Amino acid sequence: DVPLRTPGQLLPQLNGLAVLPAGPTPPNPRELLSRPLLANLLTQARQAYEVVLIDTPSVTQAADAQIVAAHAGAALLVSRPHAASIAEIGALTASLGNLLGAVVNQF
Repeated sequence: DVPLRTPGQLLPQLNGLAVLPAGPTPPNPRELLSRPLLANLLTQARQAYEVVLIDTPSVTQAADAQIVAAHAGAALLVSRPHAASIAEIGALTASLGNLLGAVVNQF
């Protein structure tokens, strides 16, 4: 079991929120994501929480997002304004599988 940090202890309005920090980048992230441990972790998280969000590196920079999206069952695409063309976004959505939606974020 991995200890979760609970911001609700510091901010009562965030009670029920848990954060699992990633820690340092391992030398073999794709290999680690392909192990059964990720599927087990997501199964436990789904049983414990109503909503599970996983932040990944950019899908254009690493295959990590595609691996995680496959295990998660769905994806939400987040992009900066003018950072990707419609064609690039179309290719990304095809590679992510079940795309729930998109968010444009200035930050």
